[in-house]
Amino acid sequence: MGHLNEEEQYEINTVLTGRVNGYETDLTVVQWALLGPTYWRNYVSVFTYQKVELDTKGVPGLVDNIQLKNGIISLNVKLKGPDDPRCCPSVIGESRFHIVGNELVALP
Repeated sequence: MGHLNEEEQYEINTVLTGRVNGYETDLTVVQWALLGPTYWRNYVSVFTYQKVELDTKGVPGLVDNIQLKNGIISLNVKLKGPDDPRCCPSVIGESRFHIVGNELVALP
């Protein structure tokens, strides 16, 4: 994967296929985590049926669940609260995306 350097690894957590608002054919949506020696970060990548990557965006927090509903990619996340240790975020949140052109765009 082009997003990794040599000391990093990745873990694929969820793969979904379906229509994403703003794109005319089914897409594959992959929620994955970049795992570094002392850090991690969650991402969402979107691919065409020909396995061409359209876009990848970082997702803050821990991802609990990802769904593709009504053309929207919706992720339930836990974010770090003011008194939370780095390992254990507790604030419930949501990240939502759709496609504009070939780019993942966050929704409010």
